[in-house]
Amino acid sequence: ENCEVDARSGRCVPGVCKNGGECVNLLVGGFTCNCPSGEYEKPFCEMTTRSFPGQSFITFRGLRQRFHFTVSF
Repeated sequence: ENCEVDARSGRCVPGVCKNGGECVNLLVGGFTCNCPSGEYEKPFCEMTTRSFPGQSFITFRGLRQRFHFTVSF
């Protein structure tokens, strides 16, 4: 999506598969990530969605000011 890695024509590089996923080069070119069991999404074993039961909450450890991230619900 952001032109970092093309799973259809690229090759495995360290860190391309997230959350313990195993990168496998395909014979026809490109690669695939074999994700561990859980709620990981292809193609790079990322977590993009979560759900929370009613009356629940989420906490974050304190972050230094130089870090920036966005959380949306």
